[in-house]
Parts: sequence; C-alpha cells; structure tokens
Amino acid sequence: MAVNNNMIYTRVCVDCGKVMHNVGRRAERCPECRAVHIRVKALEASYRERTEQLIRQQEERAEAIHQGLVDDNERFTASAGTYGKGRIKEILAAQKKKQPAGAPTPTGCKG
Repeated sequence: MAVNNNMIYTRVCVDCGKVMHNVGRRAERCPECRAVHIRVKALEASYRERTEQLIRQQEERAEAIHQGLVDDNERFTASAGTYGKGRIKEILAAQKKKQPAGAPTPTGCKG
C-alpha cells in the first residue's frame, strides 16, 4: 500500500504574498493570514446576525404599536366613546332616515 502525501505543493498566500512550501493543493493563505481571515468572517457573521435580530425586533415593535392603535380604534368606535362618537351618531341618524320602521323592503327590480 502506497502512502499518499498531499503536502507536496508550493503556494503563495493570497493576502500577504508569503511563499508556503509543502502545503496542500487547496491552501490559499498562510497560517497567520488564515487565522485573521477566519476571525473576520466570524465577526461579519455575528454582525449580520445581530443586525437581522434588531430589524426583526423593530418590525415586531412597529406591528405591536399598529395593532394597539387598531384595537383602540375598534374599542372606542364600538363603545361610542369620545374618539368616534360624533361620526357614529351621524351614521346611525342616516340609517334611520333611509328606511322608516316597519316599511317593507323592495323586492322587485327596477329595470
């Protein structure tokens, strides 16, 4: 059985230009630059994750505020509170004027 030694290549670091002897064929960076590259990628990933989390929290807060306003509006209009009292009275008065009590509803078509 033959021993397969893949560490026979000579490469140049893509970041600093240092010549690396007896490295694997996929080696792109020297050990020092590789450590820095990995750290930078990890920092970028954590920054991206934190930013996405903050955006989600902001959207949730905005949705909660919007839903609170909708709920308040529905509650005040349903109870005829001070928020929509005048408009509700106008709508009810208009409905009473349209059709007197006990009047038959039109069933035939006017065509």
